[in-house]
Amino acid sequence: VADFPPHVSHYAMAFPSPEGHPYHQFYHALRMEGARLQNPERRITMFHSIGSNPDSPECRRLVSYVQGPRVAGVIFTFAPFTLAGSPLVDEPGVPRVVVRTPVAGSGIPEVYPDLDGFLHRALERLAQQGRRRPAFLAISNYGAVAEVSDRYIRAAHRHGLDVEPGWIQAVHADAAPWARQAMMAVFGARKALRPDSLVITDDNLVPAATEGLAAVGLNIPGDVEVIAETNFPWP
Repeated sequence: VADFPPHVSHYAMAFPSPEGHPYHQFYHALRMEGARLQNPERRITMFHSIGSNPDSPECRRLVSYVQGPRVAGVIFTFAPFTLAGSPLVDEPGVPRVVVRTPVAGSGIPEVYPDLDGFLHRALERLAQQGRRRPAFLAISNYGAVAEVSDRYIRAAHRHGLDVEPGWIQAVHADAAPWARQAMMAVFGARKALRPDSLVITDDNLVPAATEGLAAVGLNIPGDVEVIAETNFPWP
């Protein structure tokens, strides 16, 4: 008899992208934390490329674990809408959780980053440091232009800060290097016309964005204060 049988000690963590995919620091943080938490009483197996093709070998392997039953639960790092009708989301008696931004209709409990809390703390910090004209850089995958822009403008105004609409920029997750060009355009103006700070709401954009600031000759934090989202404890 096993001391820690898999149906009470073994968890599956499902990722939508292939193993080793270069994009997504959030997935990297989850993989690293999952590896750190391994012990005899709690084992975590990573499954990749889950969701894009329910008939893929990796997806079928995870289904066999769920139906075994050889898992105590499944941690989805994405909203599993494409898996509707699959045992991965329908098999009874299997605890599940989604770790991502909230999306209505999944029917699975969600744990997600608090972007509003991050914006509040970031803008509070900028205001305390005497900054008054923040720019924003975001991932364009999430939300319509007007919706995202209004959200950032309202957050800035609550802290007494001024934002020009052109200072709110976003690039697609798969095109993160273009953040360099976007920041060169926003911060390339003379001092009186450019922002004095930058809030980056996705850590995947930090390298390219800061390269853009350096390319136009700005000093951090002298010329521009930068506050970026990250995924503790794996920045």
